[in-house]
Amino acid sequence: MLEHLSLYFTLSRYVDNLVRISLCFFSTETIYNMNSVEIGESTSVDKIGQCNNSVAIGAFTGNLAQQSNAVAIGVHAGETGQQDYSVSVGAAAGQLHQGTYSVAIGAMAGQTRQADYSIALNATPRAIPILNSGFHALPVRNHPPCIPLFYNYETGEITTFSATLQQNELDGVRDVDEQESERIYQLKPRLFVMNNQPMHGLLATETTHELTIMDSSGNAIDVAWQEIITDLVAELKKLKSRQDTATSTKDNTIASIIDNVTHDVDCLKRAITDIQTTLSVFNTSMEELKQIISVFTSLPHPLRTTTTPVRQSNPFQLRFPR
Repeated sequence: MLEHLSLYFTLSRYVDNLVRISLCFFSTETIYNMNSVEIGESTSVDKIGQCNNSVAIGAFTGNLAQQSNAVAIGVHAGETGQQDYSVSVGAAAGQLHQGTYSVAIGAMAGQTRQADYSIALNATPRAIPILNSGFHALPVRNHPPCIPLFYNYETGEITTFSATLQQNELDGVRDVDEQESERIYQLKPRLFVMNNQPMHGLLATETTHELTIMDSSGNAIDVAWQEIITDLVAELKKLKSRQDTATSTKDNTIASIIDNVTHDVDCLKRAITDIQTTLSVFNTSMEELKQIISVFTSLPHPLRTTTTPVRQSNPFQLRFPR
């Protein structure tokens, strides 16, 4: 029974390193385990700890303590402490202590202590530190127009949705009722700390049912931001309509006041003109009266005389004897 097969050969002069292919189906030696594959200089066949069903292809890949069902491809990929079911593809991808069930693709992706259950995609010349489980990718181009991405918590699927592109497939399209959009006033903006960073946001557990994303068990897992944005737009339109109405009413009121004031001013001007005309006529009459008085006073008085007036006795005067 074939327990271990090692093939050694030297490549052409264009490659200086020695390449060793080691296929291990079963071995009693501690450095070999079942169904493991190592290809490249100083792979784990020279070191210790490559476990069952693991693959190491490239110089210094899976060099130390590569665990079961792990895959490392590329120089220094998964070099030390690559954990169970992890995958690293690319130079120095998952190089040191790559976590369980983690995936690193690209040079230096998840290079040092990549978190368990994480995905790292790197197409930049720098290492991506992956400290938390989840999906991490660099670079991401920022170029409008953009379509938002949506994540399905149940299936892990990342999808896009464009109402414009799929409008023909939508049913029951209508305007949002005024009462429906007012539910956003029940939201509670919060300040909290996450990963030692202060953040502002909403808590799904405090959000109304209509504005919450639930999992299959009925637990709130996120806020329905698309619904909130739609309600905000509806409320902004309502406020804009009210503002336009108020502005129109104000403008009409101001215009009416201005018209009334203008009319009153015109009437006042006409009254002032009439008064001025009357005063002018009055002044003319006064001048004419003055002339008449002057002429009258220059004429001789008909009752005027130079004789001394005769004293007349009173016939009714009583006389007494002396």
